Amino acid sequence: MAGAHGVRGGLRIRYTGDDLGNLKRAEELLLGGARRFRVRSCRPGRPGEALVELEGIEDRDAAAALRGRDVFGRIDRLAPLPEGEYYHFQLVGCRVVTPEGRELGRVREIYETRAGDLLAVEDAAGREHLLPTAREFLREVRLERGEILYVPIPGLLGEGEPP
Repeated sequence: MAGAHGVRGGLRIRYTGDDLGNLKRAEELLLGGARRFRVRSCRPGRPGEALVELEGIEDRDAAAALRGRDVFGRIDRLAPLPEGEYYHFQLVGCRVVTPEGRELGRVREIYETRAGDLLAVEDAAGREHLLPTAREFLREVRLERGEILYVPIPGLLGEGEPP
């Protein structure tokens, strides 16, 4: 949650994706993983933000107290994606492996950039590698196995990697 909006308990919520469709379909939201709130309204705000009003949050102080909390909705309210596209939450935690079976690490986060998304992958030594999601590298997502098949560019993972 990005912050409060107005004096009547409105919230500014940052969202990922191209539009507000999924957030607008939400009937209730979970803030901070603990409290459920029914959604009264949802409309566009600043770029990348939605202005949301929730039942039970009636003033600016109550809204401001929620700043920084994660916002969750029900998975069954999400719009289906075209084949080959995935929600970020589906990929976070997946193992990233090469066609030879070498594990590169696990997806810890996904960064959206103008040039395309980057997988932030943490290897066994705790190092982070930023891997582009272009189709020539990210070959296959196997959600049922919690795995992503990835062909790294030579030199991408640092020195000492096999050619």
